Amino acid sequence: VDECPTLYFYQLATLLSTARSNKVSICLGLQELPQLEEQYGKATAKTITSIIGNTLSGQAKAPETLDWLQKLFGKVKQVKEGVTIRRNETTINMNEQMDFVIPASKISSLQAGTLVGQVALDFGQEDNFPTAMYHCKTNLDLKKIKKEEEAYKELPKVYNFGTADNREKLLQKNFKRIYDEVETVIEQYV
Repeated sequence: VDECPTLYFYQLATLLSTARSNKVSICLGLQELPQLEEQYGKATAKTITSIIGNTLSGQAKAPETLDWLQKLFGKVKQVKEGVTIRRNETTINMNEQMDFVIPASKISSLQAGTLVGQVALDFGQEDNFPTAMYHCKTNLDLKKIKKEEEAYKELPKVYNFGTADNREKLLQKNFKRIYDEVETVIEQYV
């Protein structure tokens, strides 16, 4: 579901948590985490983001999204080397520190076509499975894409609304029918 936060799916978190055991695969697309929080609330959005197994991201700007992504990718021990040059001596010092594998600053400045991601490698019975992280650039074969686009066939017209006036009349008629149905349902249950 692309632009997932623009639609509300009842019990989406439950669907995500039970989907794999029912051989269902779900792909959600969204721009930033605040959109998800706005539609589903903070608690449900947090549940959704903690359940998903695979995450791919392009450039992000919202601090909440950046913080979540850099924490998702985790930290790694990095060795930093410093060199101090004085008149009589040169000193080399090495420090180990934990740093984010893919920091927010990198994610916020990704170029078009560049992705960061974490993908589950195994779909065994256990809930714990190894993951692989990526920081890569897509390599699109533009000539092949153009050739494929040239082979596209014109989609057949399934329905013709006729003139703009006919289309407007049909839409108004449909609107009235739906409105009347809603009124009937309200009368039955209120």
